[in-house]
Amino acid sequence: MKLNNKGFAISTLIYGLSIMGIMLIAILMGIMAVNRTNNRLLSDQIEEDLTKHSQTDTSYSASTTERTFTVPVGEAGWYRIELWGAGGAGGGRGAYTYGVIELEEEDALYFNVGRKTSTNGEATDVRLISKNKGASVSIPSRIMVAAGAGSGANANGGTLIGYSSSIVPRDGKLNIDSNYNLTTDSKTLVGYASYSMPSSVGFTQPTNPTPANGGGGGFTAATVDGYGGTSFIAGYAGCQGFNANTGARINDPGVIYKTDVYNEETGDVTQVDKNYHFVDGMMFAGVNSGHGKAKIEKVARKTDPTKKLVRLNHKLDNVVKIKDCVSGASDAVATKIVAVSGGKIISTGSLYSDGDKCVSINVNGSDLDEIAVWHKPGKDNTKHKITVIRPHVGEITLKNATDAVPLSETETAVGYRVSAYQPDSADYLPKSGNYYILPVLSENKVLTAQDTAENSFKAIMVEYLNGYKRQKWSIEVITDKRVSPGYVSTNKGTYEYKIIELARFRSLSIYNDENKEQKEITAATECNASSRNEAEIWKITPMGNGTYTIKTVAPKFKQSVETGNIFPQLDTTKMKKNEILIGKINNQTERFRLISIDYSSA
Repeated sequence: MKLNNKGFAISTLIYGLSIMGIMLIAILMGIMAVNRTNNRLLSDQIEEDLTKHSQTDTSYSASTTERTFTVPVGEAGWYRIELWGAGGAGGGRGAYTYGVIELEEEDALYFNVGRKTSTNGEATDVRLISKNKGASVSIPSRIMVAAGAGSGANANGGTLIGYSSSIVPRDGKLNIDSNYNLTTDSKTLVGYASYSMPSSVGFTQPTNPTPANGGGGGFTAATVDGYGGTSFIAGYAGCQGFNANTGARINDPGVIYKTDVYNEETGDVTQVDKNYHFVDGMMFAGVNSGHGKAKIEKVARKTDPTKKLVRLNHKLDNVVKIKDCVSGASDAVATKIVAVSGGKIISTGSLYSDGDKCVSINVNGSDLDEIAVWHKPGKDNTKHKITVIRPHVGEITLKNATDAVPLSETETAVGYRVSAYQPDSADYLPKSGNYYILPVLSENKVLTAQDTAENSFKAIMVEYLNGYKRQKWSIEVITDKRVSPGYVSTNKGTYEYKIIELARFRSLSIYNDENKEQKEITAATECNASSRNEAEIWKITPMGNGTYTIKTVAPKFKQSVETGNIFPQLDTTKMKKNEILIGKINNQTERFRLISIDYSSA
């Protein structure tokens, strides 16, 4: 059939309009996609991995029934496990534990999630052997325990020690109550002279963790109502593990248990002892007020046996010596330094004096997973410095307080820690990543976006860590010259950042765009990815001591004092308590720890 000229013209016009329409829609979708892409940032890295492996992202609520998680075939890799102990009837909160562990396909883990009873809080734990095999066999196979709260008022579930109250900020420092309750039976922190247990407080043995008299459940359970139990993470410095095959205690923090190994060439299956251990572990006391809960999720793939979890802080590679120096405040040098690798304590000798107010320990040239140092609890030691020595490199600083910012975090029972799986906190942040943001004046609270879109114009808060997406923040260097004209890729001092919460992808920004003292910080609108909006652009500066300041780039407000750093109003006697606000420039207390939650294998 032939078209006449008129028909051809009409057809051509229709075709052309269709193409233009499609192009217009594509352009609009492209603009929307660019904005959305800029807002999602690196969160896609985690979300994509978890979406592809949804069967390996599992949560458990409190129950008397044990739940079994079996790694699916083809899903070997590294898994993040988070546990929350149960709160107590008297107001105490259960503890929180966190860690990343390597698992093979068909590995089985057994989750027991504690309940908030009419008196105390039960612990939440994960084991290698089911409790159905009997307590004497199952209990020594626990690889992680989050302590429950006692029945007494504020008897919080603890970390390496059992707590009788919250750690609260006071005079710009963290202060814990005077009772540091060492669990004498567990040997957790044994030999750490800074910590002692009042004679009136007792704990059950770790092989019999049943609470008594209203005490909190835990790795070791308290026997008095005024105290929470203790927590445990296999591989975590300060813990002492088990041989789950025999039930015997071991000196290393890992847990030994037999596992099947398949020989592809012969088809034979043999059993070998494996050291089950977590890396990048965390413990927080007094976090959860309700029933316990647990979560396991895959964070990095293992496509072949040679894959390793990527290390982010290479200062812990091939270490031969660790040195700790303290001056000011108590002038107390370290009472204990522990280096851990592969779930084992790596050292070749005891602490020895290494100059004025310094102590050192030799290690054997290992790639360390973690270094932990203890001095005296409840102190803000000034001029605290931790260094390592590496062959052909020399002495390298891990943490170092300066004259401008002499304080580090106040020491608690978990000590000062440096992990190979966290970015070097003495340096500027890497290009991008996802983080928990913890105020230096809180042991257990993190920056938290509002719970609903309707409340998003209200100030963001600091709240107890509960694992929700609105507590996770994506931080990225702004490289677009339209938005950050001073950006120079080779000069980290020029870096400016956007900070976006991962629940609704809204940008951290100053309410009403004013750098004014006590001005609220919100996360209400999406980041403007194409032009400079100073209210949502931040400078993140390392203090060298493991903490950072987060400062607006907005000009100083017209007033006599300099403002700009954000801080949490943790003083419960003040208005706007727990809100994030603009404060006067005070790098002593307006600081944060940034905990990376990104992992990958290579």
